[in-house]
Amino acid sequence: MNLIKSICLLFFLVPFGYSLAQNNDKGLIGRWEEKPIDPATYIECPYKFSFEKDKRYKILNVCGALDPRMPVVEDGTWMYDPSNRAIKLSQRKPHNAELFHNSNSILVLKIIESTDDYMIISLELDNNEVVKDKLVRSRVN
Repeated sequence: MNLIKSICLLFFLVPFGYSLAQNNDKGLIGRWEEKPIDPATYIECPYKFSFEKDKRYKILNVCGALDPRMPVVEDGTWMYDPSNRAIKLSQRKPHNAELFHNSNSILVLKIIESTDDYMIISLELDNNEVVKDKLVRSRVN
């Protein structure tokens, strides 16, 4: 009887896990907003990320933009690397004086923790310091 339960559980979990792995890339598509990891802190000017189906991305910030009516501070292309659980931002084009967080041609956002609604990412700054950010899925288009 336990063998039958184990086989049934295996048939349920394997396809479910496989579909989650297949959809990770698609699960990133949409808008994400930077939120504090520590609820006791406040981010005055949070960054907003838009990952599009066509593999283009935009990073927006009203405070960091040259024109608040057009708050894009950076855009380029993105890809998801499932083996490293990382989002790679490439072909980075700044819309103001500098790029988001570092000046590397490719910025790697390593996903430390994630659900459908949020992800904790880490990234390396120009001075080799590693910082963590929390991105929360925005339900508003």
